[in-house]
Amino acid sequence: MSVKDMWKGMMTIKVLLVFVGMMLWLTGVTALWIAVGILLLIGAGFISFRQGQGSGHEACGVSKSIARVEHAQDKPHEIDPKLAREAWSVSNGVRAIFAGAAIGYIINAVYIIMMLLNVAEEAPMFVARLFSLVATIPYYPIVAYWVPTYTELVPALVAVMMIGPFVLPACQFAGYMCGPKLWEKTEKAMKDGKRRAKARSRIVKKRQPKVQKPEI
Repeated sequence: MSVKDMWKGMMTIKVLLVFVGMMLWLTGVTALWIAVGILLLIGAGFISFRQGQGSGHEACGVSKSIARVEHAQDKPHEIDPKLAREAWSVSNGVRAIFAGAAIGYIINAVYIIMMLLNVAEEAPMFVARLFSLVATIPYYPIVAYWVPTYTELVPALVAVMMIGPFVLPACQFAGYMCGPKLWEKTEKAMKDGKRRAKARSRIVKKRQPKVQKPEI
């Protein structure tokens, strides 16, 4: 699976988190928002991890297919570049982390810079704060009890704004790195299944009753 595919999966999870988080925040019930928001973030982390495992397993399958083609043809340059980009590699996993975190990180960085520069224009500051709040809403419940407002750059809020965008992509990366082990388990399970099937077929053949030939 390519970095683009992993990015799409990560964006889907983040958009759903933002939507649900905003709905909870708009209820005005802070305790509910914090409790459910944290549980949702934990659940999203698990889903991201599982998504990464699936991506890593699929990417390992692509890698094995490429290896078989190269071994058969002995012409690595004939491999489709698009297929090669979908093969498993640590660099693909690392790129997926930064790709998944880029949008939220840039939005928050712009808002922090504008706050530090004391931008006086109300409209640009309002837009920057709104976009930053939307991007940070999935992680904001972690510090919302101690940081009730989004208008001051306290250290805890800055940490969430800068680290938060990397949390779910990091979970996805952790799952992606499990790809080779999962592929080995799959291959082993398939080989064991074939061996058991052959063993059962031999037993069945041995147990087949002998047909008595008619006497002439």
